[in-house]
Amino acid sequence: MYLNVTATIPIVNGFITKGLGLGTSLGFLMGVNTLSFPEMMILSKMFKKKFMITFIVYLVSAILIFAYILFFIQLGAGIDALLIK
Repeated sequence: MYLNVTATIPIVNGFITKGLGLGTSLGFLMGVNTLSFPEMMILSKMFKKKFMITFIVYLVSAILIFAYILFFIQLGAGIDALLIK
């Protein structure tokens, strides 16, 4: 999926307003912008296949770790996602 960076901000704001967790929302924001198909096609023309696989695995891992950290911070702090506006 490809979304412009400026288009994802209102979408993520809507997610958070409707009660989706911060980790999930910001993970979506980072994932859609960094792992878009057009971007991967452009980068694959510049880099070798082994590097691209390593790059994608690293990005997915970093985004998931970041999302889980935010989830547990939000859970531990007792912050209700519906109260964030």
